[in-house]
Amino acid sequence: MYGASIEDYPEVMARVINILQEVPNAESVILAESREYEYGEDQVKLLREIANAIQEISRQGYISQDVKTEKCDQVYSEHLPEVQKMVFNKLRMDPVGAYVQIKRKERHLRQKMEDGYPQQQRCCKYFLQDVVKPVKERIEQCKFIQQAQDQITGHHVGEREIYREYFHPLVRPNFMLTKFMSLPPERGEEMERYEMDKIDAEVTVYDVPHKTRPVYHIDPPEFNLSEEKYNILDAARRFMASHDPQEGEFAEPDKMRDVFQNIGRDMLRDVANQMGVRLENDEMEQLANILNRYTSGLGVLELLLSDPKIQDVYINSPIGDSPIFISHQDYEECET
Repeated sequence: MYGASIEDYPEVMARVINILQEVPNAESVILAESREYEYGEDQVKLLREIANAIQEISRQGYISQDVKTEKCDQVYSEHLPEVQKMVFNKLRMDPVGAYVQIKRKERHLRQKMEDGYPQQQRCCKYFLQDVVKPVKERIEQCKFIQQAQDQITGHHVGEREIYREYFHPLVRPNFMLTKFMSLPPERGEEMERYEMDKIDAEVTVYDVPHKTRPVYHIDPPEFNLSEEKYNILDAARRFMASHDPQEGEFAEPDKMRDVFQNIGRDMLRDVANQMGVRLENDEMEQLANILNRYTSGLGVLELLLSDPKIQDVYINSPIGDSPIFISHQDYEECET
């Protein structure tokens, strides 16, 4: 069992690289579970280069059985399957780990060239120049490997920490339509942090190198729910979408929000009972507020408008590509 993020799960990274080999022109990748993880063009390009490297190594025949040199069957039979596994399996799941392994293989064979008997030295030399060297050089052409060079020395094969530094998806629960950067800005220096008790959210303002404005980052409660609560919310949202409001519900617009809050609370209670989940009153109210925010409310904008320190909100087109700008009472104009 595994989740839906490239940076955390090697199986997901391998699957995405396989798909990019079939759909090489893809500009973004969206992985959907109870949350949607969207990876933009720059991050997809890093993976596409890995996919292309695997295809080219295979196409050039560097790791084909045909590369065997006369009287070197023993050396090739011992080392070729390992390199094939590095390229076809490890390079998809853990590119940095595969690169570390191929470098180890290179060092190991060079040592054998020094310590082995003449025929073994000759065969190790051929294997290095015909297999290991071209594979290693092709992997080194990938931008991701180039960018990660400073961290490769301390990388342990199988660890995912290095991928969390380079892959930062836009994450949203699957009931949201808004792209939301769930991680704080890279290399951002915290200027202030404060709580918004009204919506149970935390705000952090960052100073980010090479940005002219501070970055306003909010961590809303809907991003910190359990999988169980996400499932309840999503099911209730689908029921709400099929709800046919009666004319009387719109007779008093000022009370319409309360009407939907009550409907949502009832639906959440029914869904939770059907799923066998017991929710406390404060948990039920939190879910009802979130559901109302993304059905009858203004969605993510309500999070910003709930902050008493925000004086104005500016939205420019194209909405999907431009950040929302705010006027903050302490930091003036900020981007989100």
